[in-house]
Amino acid sequence: MEKTEKYKQKYTEAEIDMFPNESYFMDANVELLKDVIHLLLALIKTKYCNESEDAIEIDKIDSVIAGNLVRLYKLDISFLQNICERKTEIALIISRAIIECYINLSYIFAKQEEEYNTVRKQYINASLSTEKKAKDIINNNIKEFDGVSSPIEDRMLSSIQSSISISEDDSFEKLANWPNIKNRCQVHDDGKLLYDFLYGIQSHAVHGTWQDLLFNHIVEEGNNFKINLNWIEPRPQVLEGVILYNILTIIKFVDKELNSIKNDIDIISNEMIDYLRILSLKHENFINN
Repeated sequence: MEKTEKYKQKYTEAEIDMFPNESYFMDANVELLKDVIHLLLALIKTKYCNESEDAIEIDKIDSVIAGNLVRLYKLDISFLQNICERKTEIALIISRAIIECYINLSYIFAKQEEEYNTVRKQYINASLSTEKKAKDIINNNIKEFDGVSSPIEDRMLSSIQSSISISEDDSFEKLANWPNIKNRCQVHDDGKLLYDFLYGIQSHAVHGTWQDLLFNHIVEEGNNFKINLNWIEPRPQVLEGVILYNILTIIKFVDKELNSIKNDIDIISNEMIDYLRILSLKHENFINN
């Protein structure tokens, strides 16, 4: 990775003070998110690609981090696309997956020495529970039909077994369980806020609760309601959490896996956070005046 220069923000504080409407704040946040995504991708390539930017081979344990970072990158691109297409409803669904990437990676990065390997094995093991339950259900169903399976059951069993064979390892046995999402949040100083506010509220959009319908898909009309087929216009607040937790993921990843460039990345990351904070505060002032 090339030496990182000072972060070049699109707008100065003086220019931000002169923003005539909210669309300028949206533009500033979108451009900041683009820069964060660009930095994330550069770091992924630095760690997991050769000089020709071709992916290198890594072992199963290292693939946990690599795969989550690539997942985060793809989610970021999809989030940004839906923001630019003014589809807040879909962006909110994606944003919860982005926050969960941060929660998972932060929980893993918080572990030291041998625990760092163990927690990644726990992560792999946890993903097999659903497959094993599905395998048992299918096999029990086959028994009920005198051992005769259908073509679709054969395909499902083959697919499940392939997944288990790739993921499972004798050395992974008897590991402590991968904790639930609420407990994974506890490694953060703001764990309760992270779980109850960011992750929890975004769950409305994922699960389609009444609150999601009320804010995005129906409108109140007297004592009744009407459907709302229009997309909800995104606002800067929708981007702020996604930007922040991407930057924090970058900081923790570099600290754990790319320590040789830690100082440079810490500088640019904190400059991005400072710029985000300025945008957020000035936007609050804008909408309150």
